Amino acid sequence: MRMPFSLLLLALVVLPAESQEKKKEEPLEPIRVVTLDRKEPITWENDVEPILADKCAYCHSGKIQEGKLDMGTYEALMKGGKRGPAIVPGKSAESLLIKLSGKTMRPVMPPSSEDPLKPEQLALLKLWIDQGAKGPSGAVVKKRDVKLQRLPENVTPIVALA
Repeated sequence: MRMPFSLLLLALVVLPAESQEKKKEEPLEPIRVVTLDRKEPITWENDVEPILADKCAYCHSGKIQEGKLDMGTYEALMKGGKRGPAIVPGKSAESLLIKLSGKTMRPVMPPSSEDPLKPEQLALLKLWIDQGAKGPSGAVVKKRDVKLQRLPENVTPIVALA
């Protein structure tokens, strides 16, 4: 009677681990690369910051800085996180921001529970980096309305204190 129980226990341990390995090995489906037909340079204020605010800032700014990466300001973004610099100016193909948000490297960003970047957004980020990833110009930028999004599924808000 002990042998079947041992086999059952072994199966319960091995099968979930095996399925996790298969899940990790699933090939990534990169975001389609598009070419932008733009003559004017990409700017932080008008092009880059709105994308990062919409797709990245929820988990990478303020008190929440997943991977110790703060994307709330240009200076913080350029500093990078625990995996190193997020951006290599002039080299989008070497930049973690492009690899992770373009879904060519794990962990993909934004997480699979969120909407990925559109090909045009990824192209804007790539072009900005290839143009040298220049920061804010110091010009007055009009304020944008804040667009609140739903909380990720794994976040449980605290609604009261005891």
